[in-house]
Amino acid sequence: MFTTRTHTVARAAAVTAVLATSLVAVAGFASAAPQDASFLSSLDQQGITYDSPEIAINAALHTCSDLDAGATVDQITAEILDQSDLSPQNAEFFIVSAVTHYCPEYL
Repeated sequence: MFTTRTHTVARAAAVTAVLATSLVAVAGFASAAPQDASFLSSLDQQGITYDSPEIAINAALHTCSDLDAGATVDQITAEILDQSDLSPQNAEFFIVSAVTHYCPEYL
């Protein structure tokens, strides 16, 4: 009887751990800014692939930081081309989408 109770408690703990992990993952996704989903969707529609949503979003935010620091679009384009396999057209699209979604004051 003790063994049955131990297994039941262990199963309940395992199910609780899985549910808690799932809820944390869902909460993290749900708390993403609306512009994140729109930005990622624009990349998807253009056929631009990325390693993870977080990396793509961080690159977009970095684009805005570069503009804040006084970088030109040509400099940012060159940086993107050096650090990715994007075509020049897709690099420009990425910049425009990043600015549109995260720093529209540069439009």
